[in-house]
Amino acid sequence: MAAPGGEAPAAFDLIFGAPARSASRDARGDARGMELAARRGTVVIIGNCVAETVADCLAGEPLAAGAFRFVGVPTHQKPLDGADVQSALAVASHVFVQSCAAKLLPAVVQAAPADAAIIRFPDPVLRSLWPFDAQNGYGDAAVVAGEHAVIRHPDGALALLRGVEPDKRKRFELYRDLNFEMARGIERIAAAQRRFQAKMDEGNEAELGEFMAARFADTQLFYNSTHPAPAVFQSLCEFFWRKLELSGRLPLLQGLDRWRDWSVPVHPAVARRLGADWVNEKTRYRYCTLGDVTWEEWVRAYIEMCG
Repeated sequence: MAAPGGEAPAAFDLIFGAPARSASRDARGDARGMELAARRGTVVIIGNCVAETVADCLAGEPLAAGAFRFVGVPTHQKPLDGADVQSALAVASHVFVQSCAAKLLPAVVQAAPADAAIIRFPDPVLRSLWPFDAQNGYGDAAVVAGEHAVIRHPDGALALLRGVEPDKRKRFELYRDLNFEMARGIERIAAAQRRFQAKMDEGNEAELGEFMAARFADTQLFYNSTHPAPAVFQSLCEFFWRKLELSGRLPLLQGLDRWRDWSVPVHPAVARRLGADWVNEKTRYRYCTLGDVTWEEWVRAYIEMCG
């Protein structure tokens, strides 16, 4: 996939929405970008894809856009030492650095003006509702190898059961009933998630961990382990709004659901164990290559396509 701001395939706009490329165009350091920087403050947001999403969405809010130029820097696509990023940092009034990019702080301090505000913000992650995925150390070699392109999100439990139960119907039943050894780790992963959330807000005043804990039971907070849903993004953007000292309250932002098309269904039995009341067997999810599916439909498709 082409980096935002370059020539992206048509599928990029279909999946993520056209705004996913908007703010980053100003990050090229071209004449238009420098002109904008002279009239407005420049806010550089460094991290993963979450950083770019925040930049894009704030850039679409008139009050924020009137005061600042927003440059999102997903470091897996844009290296910090790239000319466009260095150009933006050189005139930055504010630099926000996500926890996952904390190792870059010394380089950020060196590249930014001495009077630039450098602010940390947390990594929004929710691993507990998807306890068998790669974020928890599990994988599926067949999916990772790209042999089954329809399924993009490996499930370690389904990979394990493939080697245990050749009958696909019985394999589904084992998975449905959480009748396998790996399922014993669900509460352990949930406890680790709670500890992570308790530390999420330390040193940054984002209150995101507190927000996630309060809304976990009744709200879909994430589409998969690392891609937040609108409620989390809105809360995170409120933190940026406060730090940039913009007046009034942050309006409801648009473009916060760009990862909806890759929603990984939540196992209903896992949801019941953890108290996520918004999930049940009939909950439907949008998974780009399969369409709108229930958890059972997604799992059966995974089993059929991945053997």
